[in-house]
Amino acid sequence: AYPNPFNPTINVPFQVPEHGEVVVQLINPLGQTVLEARQTCSAGDHEILIDGSDLSSGMYFMHVKYAQSSVMRKITLVK
Repeated sequence: AYPNPFNPTINVPFQVPEHGEVVVQLINPLGQTVLEARQTCSAGDHEILIDGSDLSSGMYFMHVKYAQSSVMRKITLVK
């Protein structure tokens, strides 16, 4: 994801091997999901723009899920 740290938007690029739904969640340090974006995608390269305007500055975990796969990254929102 870029840029990291971000203010207030972050781009989340990803690639999917076949048609399916991708879910991107921002999770705060307490383990609460504070933002979720869903997108149904065809095979290929894609990108989701996440807007953190309503969130507080701080560290978040970005969890990207597709089918049986998932990736988690630490990201920082600086206002």
